Amino acid sequence: MTRRPSLSGWHEFLSILGVQITGKLAYGDAAHVSPEARAEFVRNELRPVIDALDRFGHGVQLYQNGKYQDAASFFESFIEKYPEGSIQ
Repeated sequence: MTRRPSLSGWHEFLSILGVQITGKLAYGDAAHVSPEARAEFVRNELRPVIDALDRFGHGVQLYQNGKYQDAASFFESFIEKYPEGSIQ
């Protein structure tokens, strides 16, 4: 089974980043989103990409095991969501 990237590592990274930039870019008034809310937004945006990469990895495993037709369906679903050049 493909090892799925942990979002907890991202949470730690984003928390540290938020602390480092708080004095420069983060604001404490109601007109600005908190660092925690921004971190949650980024996590929510990354979650579908991580899920798609998990499916892609499963397709790679099927391909390596000679199950080419099964692998192709995983690759096709990935390409539909992320056409060539859309992830950089």
